[in-house]
Amino acid sequence: MAAYTALILIGGIISGVLAVLAWYRRPETGATTFSLMMLAVAEWSVTNVLEITATTLSAKIFWAKVEYIGIAAIPIIWLCFALQYAGRDKWVTRRNICWLAIVPLITLLLVWSNDHHGLIWSNTALDTSGPVPMLALTHGPWFWIYIGFSYMILLAGSLLLVHSLIYFPRLYRGQTVALLIGISAPWVGNYLYLSGLSPFPHTDLTLLGFIITGPALAWGLFYYRILDIVPVARSVVMECMTDGVIVLDQQNRIVDYNPAARILFGHTMDKSMGRPVVEVLTDLPSLAECCHQENIEHAELTLPIEDEPRILDLRVSLFRDRRENPQGKLMIWRDITEKKQAEALQHRYAAELKAQNAELDAFAHTVAHDLKKPLTELIGFSSLLKIQAAEKLGENQERNLDKIEQNAFKMGSIIDELLLLASIRDTREIKVGELRMADIIADARLRLEYMIKEYQAEIIVPEDCPPAIGYRPWIEEVWVNYFSNAIKYGGKPPRLQVGAVSEKEMVRFWVRDNGNGLTPEEQARLFTSFERLHQVSVEGHGLGLSIVRRIVEKLAGRVGLESEKGKGSTFYFTLPATQTVLRK
Repeated sequence: MAAYTALILIGGIISGVLAVLAWYRRPETGATTFSLMMLAVAEWSVTNVLEITATTLSAKIFWAKVEYIGIAAIPIIWLCFALQYAGRDKWVTRRNICWLAIVPLITLLLVWSNDHHGLIWSNTALDTSGPVPMLALTHGPWFWIYIGFSYMILLAGSLLLVHSLIYFPRLYRGQTVALLIGISAPWVGNYLYLSGLSPFPHTDLTLLGFIITGPALAWGLFYYRILDIVPVARSVVMECMTDGVIVLDQQNRIVDYNPAARILFGHTMDKSMGRPVVEVLTDLPSLAECCHQENIEHAELTLPIEDEPRILDLRVSLFRDRRENPQGKLMIWRDITEKKQAEALQHRYAAELKAQNAELDAFAHTVAHDLKKPLTELIGFSSLLKIQAAEKLGENQERNLDKIEQNAFKMGSIIDELLLLASIRDTREIKVGELRMADIIADARLRLEYMIKEYQAEIIVPEDCPPAIGYRPWIEEVWVNYFSNAIKYGGKPPRLQVGAVSEKEMVRFWVRDNGNGLTPEEQARLFTSFERLHQVSVEGHGLGLSIVRRIVEKLAGRVGLESEKGKGSTFYFTLPATQTVLRK
């Protein structure tokens, strides 16, 4: 009996250790119920040892009553754990647990009040025939009711695991077997005890079975990671999938489908299990045909469903047994009707936008060219008038003619930028090449001669610049924009410093002014369309820097600004160096 007691105590210790380990993994599914179950087993084991070692009848009866705390709890906790493990968590609710706990709670009340009714033990005595006094019990009617209830609950949980063993992937089978072994052993011992087949009279072999339960569950916990890898039931996956699924056997008969398939096909899927797919989908012959084709893996089908054409993205996969023999097909589809409609609408909008842009470009070119001629004539007649009537003009009249000429030049610049903006979208006609930047800078200065004279600006240009690759007309516009901005927003009078430096595979060109500089907030607003700094009362049309950014990015460069309040601003742009293009 000492060996038996030691084995029971070892089983209780193992169960207690498992309870603690599982408790630390409470976030995992089923960990809490597993911990409580092991705790109940440990309680039962320890109190059973105390019952065996007690020497008086009253002490043995007391510990036997305490044992029932664990005995009553184990079946309910086991069922909850099995439900969670099998992916049926929705059944583990407080309401259901309360209903299941009614019989165990009544049993506990009857155990502790047994002296008044004998429904649990109709007779208790002390058997001293062996080396150790043992508690001899005659069970009452409620005891057998509770045993039937417990066996039913334990059987339900075990059947859930057997179902999992059959339907879950091989990954989970080892841990499921470990659980079945762990829970079956104690109830074999319990059956031997209650049936009188136990070789040890008055000895409950249930706890001896837990000697097997402890190692089996420890094996599952540490080797198969029961609490880390809890399988998800097939029904949960199938019901939650928004994609339609039909499973066919080798004869193309429907063996399974999910709710999404029924929603799509409606009552056509009713009573379809075991029937050939061609009979079920008689109204959808193109889909049924895909089921029979052996080499099809992906197709887009347009099907008339509920009098409305629907577009399905169909995937067909063969599944095989361990010997790679075909066993059937898995058909998964997604309704992409809305997606296709959105794509068609997007393509239509893109085509319309392209046509509108072409119309706007044509309109811009037409208007700009129509305006250029009268502006040129306006500038020419104004200059001619100043020359021919120089002696007859008063000071105010001459100033007004200068103003007309300057505004005409400004309007010409705006028209040039509008033409440039329209042409930037189409890069097919441009031809990039090596740039003579000194000549381009000189031409840009010439175009701004009227502005340089008006603001009395000074532009300091280096004698030579590193060679770079770009499109000459566009880069001239970059310099014109940078110069005009630096003159308008620079110091009084403006003083511009031009420079260039090689940076790895790029060349960086810059213009530094002597203005007041810009705050980070003001810098963030530059290089965007129709944006000017509001605090500076200088006329402008706001297109320049946004055009600069688009031009330079089209030529594989970038633009930027370095500025500090009170210390001026440096606007720069980069272009690929000549040797970079040659290497490519």
